[in-house]
Amino acid sequence: MARLTTNTTGTQPVIVLQVTGGNLAANAITIPYIQDVTITNATGVFTYTTFSDVDQRKLSTPANNEVVTNVVIDKDAYFGNASAAANTAANLGIANLSINKVLLDFQIFWTGNTAANTDPVSTGTGFITNLAAKTTPTAPVWVTPLNIAVDGALTTGLSG
Repeated sequence: MARLTTNTTGTQPVIVLQVTGGNLAANAITIPYIQDVTITNATGVFTYTTFSDVDQRKLSTPANNEVVTNVVIDKDAYFGNASAAANTAANLGIANLSINKVLLDFQIFWTGNTAANTDPVSTGTGFITNLAAKTTPTAPVWVTPLNIAVDGALTTGLSG
């Protein structure tokens, strides 16, 4: 079976996490080994009826945005790198960012290119949820689901 690419460059998505207000280049965690990624923009809808209506009416309510992914992780990405600057994403690691409910800025580069250019990118702020790291004898790498509960707006556009 052939590998099917979902973009024209044949590269994979990359997720970059940083503590909100941090220095992205120096202190972020880059997760390049993504098994899948789903971004949900679930706009709420309030339905109502008035006495003069024959049909129901709808109003949009704020969206509930979420990023859901499964990733391959290493020791430093998950548990933190002690040699990184204190209280940064790289220093704390994904597990501690989740446990301590640290607000993060995230970027998802859909074609894997984190340089400033015109590649598709989704950005936002949120909290890591739903970690469940595991390994098995038949797949001796660490994998975990990783959800990001988006706090506020989710933006999708072109980088650069």
